[in-house]
Amino acid sequence: MVTRKGGELVKILTWNVNGYKSAYEKGDLKKILNSDYDIICLQEVKNSNIDAIKNTIPNSYNAYFNECKRKGHNGVMVLSKPL
Repeated sequence: MVTRKGGELVKILTWNVNGYKSAYEKGDLKKILNSDYDIICLQEVKNSNIDAIKNTIPNSYNAYFNECKRKGHNGVMVLSKPL
């Protein structure tokens, strides 16, 4: 278990979104981004337009990206709230 300094559990979500834009437009990802998760790990982001993605992320999260430049591979993203 991972806890905060006050003993409260840290909420972590990991999800293979199979395309950030598609998951966001379907609405599921919007709900998650506006939820109370402390850390969100997304795989297969499939979008090289990082600025467009940043515009969809609430200010409460710090965003970290790893773009994959190899053809046929996709990037990952980790969002975290200050603990």
